Amino acid sequence: MSGDYAINARQILATALVSIWAARLSIYIFIRHKSEDYRYKKMREEWEKKGNCFYYTKAYFVVYILQGIFSLINNSSLLYINLYSDGHFFELRFTDIIGTIIWFIGFLIEVFSDR
Repeated sequence: MSGDYAINARQILATALVSIWAARLSIYIFIRHKSEDYRYKKMREEWEKKGNCFYYTKAYFVVYILQGIFSLINNSSLLYINLYSDGHFFELRFTDIIGTIIWFIGFLIEVFSDR
């Protein structure tokens, strides 16, 4: 890293794509779920039978920590791009265009399968 911390086109593109995906998913989940998710309810009820200590420990590791790890894995490509991307502002490579096309196809598949 050279010390030049200017934001470039690759960072803007990748961050915009992830933000669009996250906003769509958040809105979809907000509209769809008006009460506790049935999967979490089933887990909660089974874990509560084994006592409060078991419930809180299991919920902490399975629900919060595991989701945090998956979030980090999913976000790692964006973190990598934003930390190590260098070059001129308007420099997008062929792989950036291919990646955007693949993202768009996957985004459309996700939207249609949610319907």
